Amino acid sequence: MLRSIGMVRKQVVLMVLAEAGVIGVMGGTIGLFFGIILGRIFLLSMTAMSGYKIQFVLPVSQALLGLLLAIIVAHLAALLPARRASRTRILDAIHQE
Repeated sequence: MLRSIGMVRKQVVLMVLAEAGVIGVMGGTIGLFFGIILGRIFLLSMTAMSGYKIQFVLPVSQALLGLLLAIIVAHLAALLPARRASRTRILDAIHQE
């Protein structure tokens, strides 16, 4: 539909990839947040059960790497739909709507 109002194929691909990047950032951030919370909970329960004092350590470089991987995976997952969206004929898109 966007192509029917003047977008070129490259713009459609870039738009889909930009949306995937935003979804990757949001998913990675939420996953990192809940991962830290669950890690702390498990660590506290293991400390309570074992009696040993275990320290929680969060390597920032690993957290950033996880966020980067989430963005990369989101982009890789969006490549095929982006190409398919850009190659869809305008008349076929209008016909389906």
